[in-house]
Amino acid sequence: MALGVTSLGLMRIKSRLESDFMIRIDPAMLWQECSCGDLASELHCRVLASPLWANAEAVERLAEEVAQMDDEDVAHELGATPA
Repeated sequence: MALGVTSLGLMRIKSRLESDFMIRIDPAMLWQECSCGDLASELHCRVLASPLWANAEAVERLAEEVAQMDDEDVAHELGATPA
């Protein structure tokens, strides 16, 4: 929310992540104050725990790349305006 993402935007992000990564995300995580790195770490854990993922190494590299981005870079990639 601090990045200027609306509640509708958060739900769109949640839906997209769940669809793209074939996992479930606790919506409470998106409502609390968490950084993009925190979200990347959570995604990493959930993906590695999912039996649907056979190529965990590629996902791990992607999660590490996202975790290294700062919040403003992620907001820019999402098309959001930081508050």
